[in-house]
Amino acid sequence: MKKLLLVVGLLLSGSVFAFGNPASDFCVQHGGHVEIRTPMGGDGEKGYCVFNDGSSCEEYAFMKGQCKPSGKTHKQKLVDHCVKKGGFATGDVCKFAKWNTTCDLEDFYNHKCNRKKGNRVY
Repeated sequence: MKKLLLVVGLLLSGSVFAFGNPASDFCVQHGGHVEIRTPMGGDGEKGYCVFNDGSSCEEYAFMKGQCKPSGKTHKQKLVDHCVKKGGFATGDVCKFAKWNTTCDLEDFYNHKCNRKKGNRVY
């Protein structure tokens, strides 16, 4: 009888470990991939669902419908960054009237062009 209980117990414990994290599974099923991150305070690790558009949110929040992919294209992200930093976008360029400079949107987003130095406009 003890052997039977031991075998049943081992079988049940093995099946518990066979199940994945439901939030991680949900993320992958919806086209994302999971990244494990350690918060700034070092308070353990959390799983984040990273979407195809580059946005991310905590995997359980995504599963509960509390967040979703941003849905922005890469170009929209570049333009948003330009505007957020005080410029205005035209074509593939971010213009800064205050400093009379321009930067390529991609370069500015990737910190390869400084808005104060940029390319001087004469």
